[in-house]
Amino acid sequence: MKISNSLLQRLNAIPNRFCACRNLQQAPRKFFSGLSYSVLENSSNDPPILMAHGVLGNKNNFNSVSKKLAQSTGRSVITYDARNHGKSPHFDQMTLLDMSNDATKLLDLLNIEKCVFVGHSMGARTAMFTALTQPSRIDKLVVVDSSPRLSNVKGGGATTLHYLKAMRAIVFDCSGSLSNARRNADKQLQEFIPESSLRQFILTNVEEKEPGLYGWRVNLDAIYEHIEKPRHIRLADDMRPYSGDTLFLGGGSSQFLRMDDYPYIKYLFPNCVISYVPECGHWVHSEKPVEFLSSVTSFLKPPKSFCLFEENTT
Repeated sequence: MKISNSLLQRLNAIPNRFCACRNLQQAPRKFFSGLSYSVLENSSNDPPILMAHGVLGNKNNFNSVSKKLAQSTGRSVITYDARNHGKSPHFDQMTLLDMSNDATKLLDLLNIEKCVFVGHSMGARTAMFTALTQPSRIDKLVVVDSSPRLSNVKGGGATTLHYLKAMRAIVFDCSGSLSNARRNADKQLQEFIPESSLRQFILTNVEEKEPGLYGWRVNLDAIYEHIEKPRHIRLADDMRPYSGDTLFLGGGSSQFLRMDDYPYIKYLFPNCVISYVPECGHWVHSEKPVEFLSSVTSFLKPPKSFCLFEENTT
């Protein structure tokens, strides 16, 4: 679960709303349960794009790429903080059903009948589950470096649990500034997480909860329980495979989307295309934003214009 340094450079906030891809202005909003979200409004009548981030991330992870995606597709783009992440509230329960319902209730609030659901990692599993349980809400599906099957790969659930355990053990210094609190936490994390870029990504979750009191923004206990008890995404008796157009876009150097999973993926998503971005890790949208944008934009156009990267054959 290694992150390139370029990811951290893309976490700076940008304006959160625009009209017709021109006049940009910040306009984050919240909905019924307090989940935080932002909208990049566009003039197209095509179904908007809904983007869901991965574990320990937040909607700001998509700041740069969401703006460019809106400009390249002409569609509105919605990003949001999943429960127990970012500026969204904490809940004890955090199942795929919960997170799927959060997404569709957001669509209801915005009077959106269906969307293009783009999800990365944990967000991708939410998107897949939503497509299988509420297919009428999904126009097209984009799954970024994830699979309905859970594989024991480096950077997977076991590694994430290791990171969460390390975060739980941090003792925050209640004096000084936010930068000092992050610096102190960074020193404590070094023993458990040697990659500096990954620690810096994790440390974006440190916040000042009260004057002089620092801690984690994310709900570690709920996230830990969610990761500790993972499940393959399976069809229940009242479910059917999702027949809509689907793109599985993996990182060529990542192991989250494996050839062993292809038969099961194509059973659940029979109209899927599986593609890889060469020389790219797990964070496809951050490590290779140009290739990510090209793949998604082409996928949303007529099929004849969709150009695949080579499938990973290793």
